[in-house]
Amino acid sequence: MQAYISLYDLNRKIREGYQQMFPASLWIVAEISEIRQNYNGHVYLELIEKDPSGKQILARSKATIWAGNWRSIKPYFELNTGLELKSEQKVLVQVSVSFHELYGHSLNIVGIDPNYTLGDQARKRKEIIDRLIQEGVFEMNKEMPFPDLPQRIAIVSSATAAGYSDFMNHLFNNQKLFRFQTHLFQSIMQGDQAIDSILRSLDTIFAEAESFDLVVIIRGGGSKAELSTFDNYELAANIAQFPLPVLTGIGHERDESIADLVAYHAFKTPTAVADYLIGIYEEHARYLNELKEEVMQQANHILQNNHRILQRFSDRFIPTTRRILQNHQQGLLISRERLKGATQNFIRKDKTQLIQYQTKLLHQIKFFNTIQHLFLVKSSDKLKQHVLNFLQPKKMELKHFAQHVNLVKPENVLKKGYSLVYQEGKIIKKAGNLKAGERIETRFIDGSVISISEKIQLNPETD
Repeated sequence: MQAYISLYDLNRKIREGYQQMFPASLWIVAEISEIRQNYNGHVYLELIEKDPSGKQILARSKATIWAGNWRSIKPYFELNTGLELKSEQKVLVQVSVSFHELYGHSLNIVGIDPNYTLGDQARKRKEIIDRLIQEGVFEMNKEMPFPDLPQRIAIVSSATAAGYSDFMNHLFNNQKLFRFQTHLFQSIMQGDQAIDSILRSLDTIFAEAESFDLVVIIRGGGSKAELSTFDNYELAANIAQFPLPVLTGIGHERDESIADLVAYHAFKTPTAVADYLIGIYEEHARYLNELKEEVMQQANHILQNNHRILQRFSDRFIPTTRRILQNHQQGLLISRERLKGATQNFIRKDKTQLIQYQTKLLHQIKFFNTIQHLFLVKSSDKLKQHVLNFLQPKKMELKHFAQHVNLVKPENVLKKGYSLVYQEGKIIKKAGNLKAGERIETRFIDGSVISISEKIQLNPETD
């Protein structure tokens, strides 16, 4: 039978070997793959190491930060880096290596060096900037033509962000009442989903680029960890190559993100972006006012010069005109007297002719009136005779018609022995117009009878 030891004894020997190999804590460099905090305050991590290409994992180990250590490690790291411990961060941590018979190998993190993470963040940031420069896109957005008066603004932000409300209030409550058209593309501005959300909004704006003059990316202030979203390569490359000028107002006073560096113009706060846009309109307004003043000055100068020229011409023209008028005044007086005499002779001659024409016209009118009177008298006699000839047969026709109407009057019909049947004051001409049980009135020459119809009997040969 083979010699053997139990699993527990094996693990115990391994634990003793760990204690001999790692009697004290040591510092290691690793990347955080996962990190989560338990309800009891303990933090559980998975640490990994990748090959230089960053594609293949070379080593993996579980690690723990006990609640007591976490209460000091967390604020120390955040205070010195402005970042939160999260996945995909490289860290330099102090660990104690242990092996437990039941739980196996583990690393217990007892300290952390924030300077290493800052250095790694700076290295990653430089790599992204260098890559954008090498790809030739770093300055592309800065070279975009900027509209003279940008009015249609696409905003990438969160509707609940304080920076968005500050931007809108500042933009629309400007003292000069300049008006802008804005459209919010709702986006998540912090957290793990922020980058994908912002990229989706930029894609939507890209599809409608002809509807906007520029893009504004804004959010309120935040921690350095929250603002690390804007140091992402994919986001920066998208902004750098965007077909519209991009303005950023991400809200951090001291540091510039890579998104700020590649944007057309970066501002520290959202309100600074609004001030910039309002300032463009104010500058144009000042230019127009200066242009107006210059035009008015030039116009006044031209008018003054022309006035002086006209005054000189006037000074020369008036004496010359006066001399010409004096020379022609005597000729005009002579011409007026000649014209006056000729006019009087012409009027006397025409007056005589008019009197002759008037006498002839009166004789002609009198003769015409006599002829017209005789014609009217003769025509009147003929018209009377024609009317009498036409009316005589019509009178006879009317007389015969009146006699016929008189014969068919109801009272004359009753005198001949006939009777008339009424219902509700109307004559009933057919039995089919009555119904059994209806009240009827039968009128005779000397009175009437009221009765109720019992049965209606119709002749079969009638409708």
